[in-house]
Amino acid sequence: MKPRHILAALLCLSIIPLAGKNTADDAYVRIAKAIEAFGEVFREVQVRYVDHVDPVDLVDVGIDAMLEHLDPYSEYLIGDENEDIQNMTTGSYVGVGIVVDQVDSALIISDLREGGSAREAGVRIGDRIIRVDTASADSLDQDRLRSHTRGAAGTKVTMGLVREGRADTINVVLERRALPLESIYVSELLSSSVGYVKLTRFTSTTRDELLEAINSLQRSGQLSGLILDLRDNPGGLLEAAIDVSELFVPQGSAIVSTRGRAYEESRLYASTTPPQFADLPLAVIINEHSASASEVVAGAIQDLDRGVIIGKRSYGKGFVQSMLPLSAGSSALKLTTARYYTPSGRCIQRVDKRNGDSTATQQFTTLRGRRVSARHGIDPDSVVTDSVLPTMLYNLEQSGAISSFATRYAAPYRSLPSDLADRKTIVDEFVKYLSSAPSSKRDPLFRTLEALQSGLDKVSSSPTARSAMQTLQQQVEREYLLQLRKHATRLREMIAREIQLRFSTGSAQYRSVLLDIPSVRTAYNVLRSPKYGALLAPKLPSDQ
Repeated sequence: MKPRHILAALLCLSIIPLAGKNTADDAYVRIAKAIEAFGEVFREVQVRYVDHVDPVDLVDVGIDAMLEHLDPYSEYLIGDENEDIQNMTTGSYVGVGIVVDQVDSALIISDLREGGSAREAGVRIGDRIIRVDTASADSLDQDRLRSHTRGAAGTKVTMGLVREGRADTINVVLERRALPLESIYVSELLSSSVGYVKLTRFTSTTRDELLEAINSLQRSGQLSGLILDLRDNPGGLLEAAIDVSELFVPQGSAIVSTRGRAYEESRLYASTTPPQFADLPLAVIINEHSASASEVVAGAIQDLDRGVIIGKRSYGKGFVQSMLPLSAGSSALKLTTARYYTPSGRCIQRVDKRNGDSTATQQFTTLRGRRVSARHGIDPDSVVTDSVLPTMLYNLEQSGAISSFATRYAAPYRSLPSDLADRKTIVDEFVKYLSSAPSSKRDPLFRTLEALQSGLDKVSSSPTARSAMQTLQQQVEREYLLQLRKHATRLREMIAREIQLRFSTGSAQYRSVLLDIPSVRTAYNVLRSPKYGALLAPKLPSDQ
């Protein structure tokens, strides 16, 4: 329903006559009174407010505020927002195959899709969008950019790009194509016997994609174990999570249940088919960004003792959203209608002031008697924190300095230099690039020094103070470069990977570093050792 339609409905309802006894206790009368109050306030704002206010915008704000009051997940979806949900349901979308990040108000290509026209046209990761058709990128954000890149299959969009290291503007004409919304980012055989699959979302095609990926890994080697990586997976369709779980858990096993106010929202979902991989040892990796459908899968695998959970505590989103189409076809209401519960009966929704603490004193156990926790997400059986970069390297990565240098370094080349790994001067060239880069590209320390210098200029013109400040800046610069050199090996690896990305995709590059990721390495080792069985062993009472 469009906002103007909602407004009309509200105004009509606002004149419902109030009648009957005990009206204070009558829910319908209370609703009518509330709508009447809303309509009255709206009319006064439209007639008397000092400035003109667009009525559609005003109602949009009112709807958003109402839903925000309920929980963080209920949303009023219009146009492209609703399209994202529809894409998840169909498992595909129409676009040019780019992923874009907004960095310091600039739109930067952060990844490319195989099969997309952008990759075929020579667009690279790190390119900055400056124009789309006739629209300047200055007037676009990520959402507005989508309205240009999405459209009917076969139509075209013109894009102007700037690549650091090249003086000219790169102009490309890209064809919009129907592209699969793939759930699997990487599927790889880590050894002759351990498979790895990273799922990024849960859509209508996820189960079939995963089944094919595992079957393909089995054809490549005799699988003795599988790592299912759900890190940074925000979820998706509940049905897809159930379908994925069914591949591993015994037929008839409870996977998840939902409980809501409406009768139809409360039901138990159990596995209805024999598992395809009943005995395949399984390790599921999660982190603080694994949410919703990811937690349904992790919770079922853990509660049924079907596999080990490795990584960090998950996000803790135990609310179920239902998509309710509104009368205008381009809009919908995503409304929280239930909570979901794992097979042991725990709700993993993080407790906050809006959803109570009904499970505070309850104890939950897995099928074999292992104790598991509720109310804050899924706790892993083995806690592993992925490596944290040294602070100065982390700052360089977050500021985009390494990315910008890699784009500039790769610009003159049509393909990846074959001797890149042997080039010992890369760090020296990066340090030289960094010395002329703005402080925002280097380290917060240099921004602090700039602020200190600016403050000094305002309060003092003393030669002694200026000399002392100059000496401090020189000392900081020397110490910074000294510390940076201590991390030269790690820095060279980071730079080389970013340069390689300019001639590849993120998923292709990701494959080369899989076993360098601590949680993946831990899962790999667990599956190849007796520790797997120990983690799943029943917990004996303390007096045994």
